[in-house]
Amino acid sequence: LDRPNEVLRLEFTQLNAPKLQRWLSQWAGAVLSSGALYPPLPMPVRVDHTENGVMMTFLSVDDGKVVPRGALNVCVQPREKASSRKSKDALVVFREPLFRDSPFPGEAQILDQLKEDLVAVTTSYAPEA
Repeated sequence: LDRPNEVLRLEFTQLNAPKLQRWLSQWAGAVLSSGALYPPLPMPVRVDHTENGVMMTFLSVDDGKVVPRGALNVCVQPREKASSRKSKDALVVFREPLFRDSPFPGEAQILDQLKEDLVAVTTSYAPEA
């Protein structure tokens, strides 16, 4: 993993980045509301769309106020054309804030579901995914 807060990197030899970004936006909202995650996550998660993917923010309630505890930034990174090393297109997940050592409650469950669903979608549409 390239950065200290990088928790997942899935590289692709061929990737339709805009299509994967659209899929990711739909996936994040659907996986949290569909009951696909069982058992349910131990804390609420808000999904915000970003330029390259989604930000999944873990929330808690303190004194009646919703407080963000951190986030998983799930983004599509196209290969670097100017890079001297052979880079690949990638789906990367970063834990925010930087240098947070421990995973969020439910983080592993989200990442496992993401990997499982990505396998299904990339093997179904291998030429474009």
